[in-house]
Amino acid sequence: MGQEGSSRKNKKEKNPSYVQAGSLSCLAKKKRMSLTTKETVQAIRSEKEHLLKLIEEQPTIEERSEANERHVEEQFVEGHIVDEQMQIDSTTPTTNERSQEQASDPVTQKKKRGRTQMRSVHSRKTRKVITLNHLNQPVGPTKEDVREFGSFLGTLARTATLCPLDILDWRKMDTKDDLWTYTKLKYDIPDAAKKWTLFSIGNAWRRHKSQLKKDYYDGYPNDEVRKARRPDYIPEYQFKELLKYWSSDKLKRSSEINKENRKKQQDPHTAGKTSFALIRNELEKTKESVSLKEMFVATRARKPGRVYKDSDDNTTSKIAEMEKIETQQSAEGSQSVDAFSSVMGPEHPGRLRLYGRGVTKSTLKGKVGHFESTSNATNDTVQEMQEKIRKMEEQMEEQRRTMRQEITADVIAQLQRAGLINPNVVATLSVSSPGEAASAPQDANQLIRRQSEGSNNEGAGQPGGFELVSAA
Repeated sequence: MGQEGSSRKNKKEKNPSYVQAGSLSCLAKKKRMSLTTKETVQAIRSEKEHLLKLIEEQPTIEERSEANERHVEEQFVEGHIVDEQMQIDSTTPTTNERSQEQASDPVTQKKKRGRTQMRSVHSRKTRKVITLNHLNQPVGPTKEDVREFGSFLGTLARTATLCPLDILDWRKMDTKDDLWTYTKLKYDIPDAAKKWTLFSIGNAWRRHKSQLKKDYYDGYPNDEVRKARRPDYIPEYQFKELLKYWSSDKLKRSSEINKENRKKQQDPHTAGKTSFALIRNELEKTKESVSLKEMFVATRARKPGRVYKDSDDNTTSKIAEMEKIETQQSAEGSQSVDAFSSVMGPEHPGRLRLYGRGVTKSTLKGKVGHFESTSNATNDTVQEMQEKIRKMEEQMEEQRRTMRQEITADVIAQLQRAGLINPNVVATLSVSSPGEAASAPQDANQLIRRQSEGSNNEGAGQPGGFELVSAA
């Protein structure tokens, strides 16, 4: 009996589906099985009816079609079941994108890439050098380094602990020094770039909030549904503050104004992730001064064969008008009118057009010739390398000098033992001054007997066809 009990126990342990009674896995398994019972089905149906009542009470839902109402209701109930099952399995609930929620069949849902996290940058121990232009904007060492740096700053903006979402105004963000300190841990970047760096993180933080509002606020009828759909990387207390802020009348008025202003914007650029500072830096490699018209053309260039969302007819006509003005000025020999400003209008207060982030009229003044002070880290590195090279060259020269002296002494010793050297010549090589010591290798070379070119050479009186060449 004892052996049978032991054998039965071993078989159970070897069975992959076996779960020990009383364990957490056993309780979770029982809970999952209970989801299929009638009580669970009844609970889900009652919850669905409760949700239907809530949706009918919302005035904004009246404008929606009945099909959209049913879609939101079904998605919420289905998502609630999935979330409950995942919580029972002690796993983190996954975040469904808005586009995935609108898909009727979960099997045919299209996979989307996740958020950019830059794990390789956050985990590395060495710092990568970032160089700046004369406007304190990152431009190197390579385009890839600058793009990586920009993506890295975006990850900081989306980190709730570094950039909390319950602080509604970037000017009141109290973690800016922490952001800069952490950035310096991963990149060797001059302090002059701090303003540009924080400005970029602030822009990314605002874009992040805008995308959250689009995905988790605008697409749902009420806060109860929105809270159920909260992304797991946003703390609950921060998300509640966001919902309160997004529901305020002040924000709604501001949002409507911004939407109307956005519609008025024309001639969108096609540079993508490439910054204007990088584009200007590339143009300046072949031309000393880059005009606003040239920057406008470069940042609106379109790749052949690629389909774009908006038409560029308006942009093309403006470029043609600028070129016409430049042609007329060239024929007249005058450059009094700026072609870009003539077509696009004068500059508005704030940052300048086509210069990139963080550049204003005040920052542009006096920046020419100020590049050295903005790239101290790079200059220090170059100077350090040059100093190392200089020391290495000195050491190599010292080694060569020592080797020459040793070879000279060895040759003279061999010649003395063979009796093939004049003692007076040896005395001339025993010098003490640095200048004479430096000339010793040349004297030794003249002491080496060279083979005569022919056996009939005159003066080949020494044995073996060698002749002694005097130092004199």
